[in-house]
Amino acid sequence: MSCSAEEIEKKRLEALERRNARLKQQASTSKPLKPLNSGPGLNRSLSSSSESSFGNFLNKSHEKLDLKRKTNLYPQPEPPSKLIKQINNTSIGLVNNKISPITPTKFFNQEQIRGMVSMVSLTRFEVDIKYCEPFIKYCKTFKTSMYDQKSKLWSFDISEYEDFIKGLKNVPMVEIIPFPQYVYRVFKENATPKPQRPEPDLSRIDPKLLETLMPFQREGVIFGIQKNGRCMIADDMGLGKTIQALGIAHYYKTDWPLLIIAPSSLTHQWFQSILEFLPSVLVHEIVIYTSKIFLDNNKITITSYDLLMKNVADFSGKKFGTIILDESHSIKTSAAKKTEAVRKMIDKSNHIILLTGTPALSRPMELYSQISLIVPNFLTLHNFGVRYCNAEQTKFGWNYKGSSKATELQLLLKLLCFIRRLKADVLSQLPSKLRQVIMLDPNLIDKGTEEMKEAYQKCSQNKGNLHTTIIQCFNESSSQRIKAVCNYLEEVLESKKKFIVFAHHKCILDAMTDLMIKKRVKFIRIDGSTRPEDRKTMVDRFQTQKNIMVAILSITAANAGITLTAAKLCIFAELYWNPGILCQAEDRIHRIGQNESVIIRYLIAEKTVDDHLWPLLRTKLDFLNKAGLNQDFSLDSADVSKQVTSGSPDSKQSKIDEFFRIISSPNFKADDTPPADKVDLMLDEDDEDLASIDLDAFQ
Repeated sequence: MSCSAEEIEKKRLEALERRNARLKQQASTSKPLKPLNSGPGLNRSLSSSSESSFGNFLNKSHEKLDLKRKTNLYPQPEPPSKLIKQINNTSIGLVNNKISPITPTKFFNQEQIRGMVSMVSLTRFEVDIKYCEPFIKYCKTFKTSMYDQKSKLWSFDISEYEDFIKGLKNVPMVEIIPFPQYVYRVFKENATPKPQRPEPDLSRIDPKLLETLMPFQREGVIFGIQKNGRCMIADDMGLGKTIQALGIAHYYKTDWPLLIIAPSSLTHQWFQSILEFLPSVLVHEIVIYTSKIFLDNNKITITSYDLLMKNVADFSGKKFGTIILDESHSIKTSAAKKTEAVRKMIDKSNHIILLTGTPALSRPMELYSQISLIVPNFLTLHNFGVRYCNAEQTKFGWNYKGSSKATELQLLLKLLCFIRRLKADVLSQLPSKLRQVIMLDPNLIDKGTEEMKEAYQKCSQNKGNLHTTIIQCFNESSSQRIKAVCNYLEEVLESKKKFIVFAHHKCILDAMTDLMIKKRVKFIRIDGSTRPEDRKTMVDRFQTQKNIMVAILSITAANAGITLTAAKLCIFAELYWNPGILCQAEDRIHRIGQNESVIIRYLIAEKTVDDHLWPLLRTKLDFLNKAGLNQDFSLDSADVSKQVTSGSPDSKQSKIDEFFRIISSPNFKADDTPPADKVDLMLDEDDEDLASIDLDAFQ
């Protein structure tokens, strides 16, 4: 039925009149507002005009609302199905200030489930998601799907990843956070079959170096060449990273000059290593840079991180085709000036070789500044932190101190540039390392000052920054253990065997030095004040001269770059808060060239800063282990014993035990005479002393 324009207009006016009448009726029945300043005249004027003005206001309001609806200024609510689709298309969000895609959310009383994919091997990925029946049915449709009873997670071959992600749109209320494009591309390319690459021709390397390489070191050189000379060799301390780096660098000698950047204490050792392993390089072609030396056209330049930072303008004006960064964990902080100076150098270089025995001294984020130097177009710092460092947003910004998806990170780095072998993996013939904990005699530990007690109290109550407070305790309490440490070293000196002893604080180093002078024991001392050229001389003396019995070493100044395998005993007079530094220091005697088992002893004092340092060390070790950067450092299985001081009951017991072991030995003869001090000791003992001895233990 059609109507003319006049009829339509008439009906519209009638409808408008009916609406106005209805509104007028509603306005007349509503209770009028009482004016604040009411009066007879004012009330009369309001009553006469209130109905018409209020009706006009409502008419205009409805007209405006109709206009806005027509112009879409106030869009109609979206249907639930469309909103769910929008949620599924959103990216990962913040939950409790952390990146947590797995936390379920609710929408229209339905639970939305989020999950995330991660690699569990070089060819398989798994989905971390809570139980969801539709998702399980979806997983079973893939040929390579596998369910792990232990982890309760589904995994798939990387070849089905793209189909897996595309098909998720048909699974209701499930959102899966995909791989970053860069990460997926790396694993996909690795899984794609390729023709086997021929082994590089190593004849380009100096024959002297080639014949020195052990099999695993040869593998390291080949790995570096296959990565076009851009790699990180993170082998355990003492496995010969220097010779591997020189082998890779010499393979690319046509791209020289070569720049070697190392801690200042190791520059002279690099010079000696080049002379030893690369005799084809003439001595006048090698220079150890100082601020007084002009950068010439030398084939090899050796400098320190500090000198590079101070003279970065001079270095950046020269192109070095190959760069070696020794102890590359020195540039673990992306924003540090040292790191910025190195970054300016590598932009012009074709080959960059990083060497470190401790690639992440404290946490995985410390890998980023190193890896980004050698891998072009690597992940951004934030993306790396979100995926692998359990990123957390605080009021001060993003915190990247955590660890997440450690297995995937380990696999990714191995594909890109990373090679790491532990001693247990490659040197089964290397002697074992036995750790012992010696609890110092509490009677020889000073009570300490009021400042120390206050610092200890802060540690115990976790007030303020715990890490800063522990370091304060560490510095304040250094003198507490001097008497106990020196007493213990006197006992060790009686064995007349070589040993090395580490400490951090100058007061302890000085006290041990005074003890050696007092006892007329020949020793060497290497600390922060030792000139680099003198270090090698001292090390050679300790290694070759039998009458030099002790090496007194600073934990931070002598933990790397020196070999002291002439000793079989390493003593730590005090702990240090970084497990990587301690492990490096241990390996001054546990490395290639050592042909006997070694003993590592940690001197621990109860009710001192050691009570807080050890838990801190354990926490940092957990970070490293989760990232697959295991450190060969643990005191969990160490033998624990007490310091035995002369005259103490423990001292008497140990000497009595020793006496009975002598006479119960199969080599003991009846006419053998025990040492005089043992006989005198037996004559001095009473029945109560002898009653405590387990004679059956010596049968």
